Amino acid sequence: MIQIKILTYKDFIECFNLIDRGPGELNYFKNLGWALNQFKNQFIKDINFGIGLYYNNILTGYILGDLIVFEDMIEYEVFLIYININKRKLGYGTKLINSIPLDIQNKKL
Repeated sequence: MIQIKILTYKDFIECFNLIDRGPGELNYFKNLGWALNQFKNQFIKDINFGIGLYYNNILTGYILGDLIVFEDMIEYEVFLIYININKRKLGYGTKLINSIPLDIQNKKL
């Protein structure tokens, strides 16, 4: 069963560890600046917004970014979309993107 959940600070290590499971993935993302400390810093920010996709209660993919509110609009700046290497090409990334609920009038997700 697939579930989409909003990620919180307690999820940052699980998100980092998901990358570590793919061969060569961790080094690739570390070279882009996404080491464990960057994950922690992202989740600490007040404007952080992350969504996780869980398959049978196991984190399988996520989107991380910042939620920026202007006077009359909301912008979601996506920094990272990651899907477990063994679950790619199943539409999970699209499912995550389509699950971003933006309510511009109330300026909240």
